[in-house]
Amino acid sequence: MALGRSLVIILACATLSEHLDNREFALASGIAKTGAALGYTGIPPLVQLCLDTYGWRGTMLILGALCAHLVVCGALIVSSETGGAGTNLKSGYQSLSNGDTCPDTERIQQEPNPKRLLLPLKSFYQRVKAAFGLSMIYDFNFWNVTQISIISKIALMAWVIYFVPHAENRGFSGETAALMVTVAGVGHLAGILVSSLLVFKGILSSMGCLMLAIPFTAVPLCIDTWMTSRWLMAANATVLMLALGCSFTMSTVVLKEVLGDEIFPAALGWTTFFAGLFKLLGGFLPGWVFDHSGSFEVGFAIIGALQFTPFIPIIAQRLLCSKTN
Repeated sequence: MALGRSLVIILACATLSEHLDNREFALASGIAKTGAALGYTGIPPLVQLCLDTYGWRGTMLILGALCAHLVVCGALIVSSETGGAGTNLKSGYQSLSNGDTCPDTERIQQEPNPKRLLLPLKSFYQRVKAAFGLSMIYDFNFWNVTQISIISKIALMAWVIYFVPHAENRGFSGETAALMVTVAGVGHLAGILVSSLLVFKGILSSMGCLMLAIPFTAVPLCIDTWMTSRWLMAANATVLMLALGCSFTMSTVVLKEVLGDEIFPAALGWTTFFAGLFKLLGGFLPGWVFDHSGSFEVGFAIIGALQFTPFIPIIAQRLLCSKTN
């Protein structure tokens, strides 16, 4: 299920990138990601209703049927590829005229024997490098955006897993904690839509929205220890989820802008891969701290402090550029 979800997200973003420019992609990506925010508010009551009515098997069957609409959506997508004369886009080969010769064959014939033995390995490496998009691993901008995606995923995982136990540990009922989650889900939806509209209208750049979202993600986690009342916890969670909604949407847009459409699908795949690896810290760190201290606040504060780390390479890059100029 997790593999299928990851493939759908990456392929959907890649398809939007092929058909839309950067501004339109920001708006379309924001609209597409509203489903996650709506899920926070609508899916829990629906799942609980199905559990009470049909049990686990019936609930999973209904959820699977709801996800089956992805097949229809994928079938309705029209390809934007157009083939030119002498080009076969399906196979990736370009036909040669009768007078042309293959450059690789000429080079192999001219190379000495020791180097000729290494050519197949070199060719294999180049094919693997192109297929998996390994060239972007050396791109500084790629790691900047990936770092933001990683720490945002860590913050989201920590909040999703431990917010309700954290609220109950402070003496609030499960119903009150669920209401806080619903309010925070509305904030998440607002963050996605507002940020995408600001970029689409040209009011703010995608990088500007992303830089604004980072402190608003860090501060709510750092000051959580002073959010003791119901309204303060709800407001704090709403600000956090609003910033995370902006961060998730704009990180994808910035990745497309800085790396280009050609390698964007591979870049998004690698970013999702690294974020998936490191987001396990969001589930481990607060729980480990709670087991040793009996409180979630310290774990949240540590994750909040991590949110400021993307500023370090960005500021360093700006300083290096200013010195060079």
